[in-house]
Amino acid sequence: MGEIKDTGTRRKYTLGILLIVVGAIGFIAFVVFLLKQIGEQSPKIQIVVPGIHEIQIVEPGRYTIFYEYRSVVDGKVFLTGESLPSEIFIALHFKDGFQEVTLLQPSMNNTYSIGGRAGVSLLEFTVEKPGTYVISASYAKGTQAPDVVLAIGQFKIFQVVFGAIAIFFVSLIITITGCLIILVAYLKSRKIKKEAQTQ
Repeated sequence: MGEIKDTGTRRKYTLGILLIVVGAIGFIAFVVFLLKQIGEQSPKIQIVVPGIHEIQIVEPGRYTIFYEYRSVVDGKVFLTGESLPSEIFIALHFKDGFQEVTLLQPSMNNTYSIGGRAGVSLLEFTVEKPGTYVISASYAKGTQAPDVVLAIGQFKIFQVVFGAIAIFFVSLIITITGCLIILVAYLKSRKIKKEAQTQ
C-alpha cells in the first residue's frame, strides 16, 4: 500500500471549521443587533399633554412626534386608545430666539409596539440645530379630554433592516464557504485514500 501524501487536507479542515465558527458568531451578532436595535426604535422623549415642555434634541435630523396610546411615564400607566381622544394642537420652537419649527404630516404611517409601549405617528419635523426646544400641545378651548402621551424620536427602521440583512448574508456566505471547504477537503481525502488502497 502506497503512502498517502500530505495534501493540506488538515489545513483545509481547520480553515473550514474556523469559517463556520466565524459564521456562527455572525449569526449570534445578527440576533443581538436586531433585538437591540428594535428595542431602541421606541422614541426616547416622552411628554404628557396638554402642557408645555422643554425637550433636548441632541443631533440634527428628521424626528417624528408619536401619539403613544400605550405607555408608562413616571410610573403611571396610560391606556388611551389607538385614536386621539380629541383633536390636539401642537407647536414647537427653539428655546433661544423662539424660532418656530415647521411640523408636517408624516411621510409614512410609522407605528411601533415594543414592550409596554405602542404608538402611531402624528407629525414630523426636521432639526438642523441641536439644543433645547419647547413643545406645547393643547386641545381646542372648552374640550374635555384626558391626558395623553406624546413621544418624540428618530424612526430608523430601514437602517436597522439593512444593517441586519448585511450581517445575516455576510454570516451566511462565510458559513457556506466553510462548509464547502470542508466538503472539498473530505472528497479529496477520500479520493486519495482510494487511490492509495489500489496501489
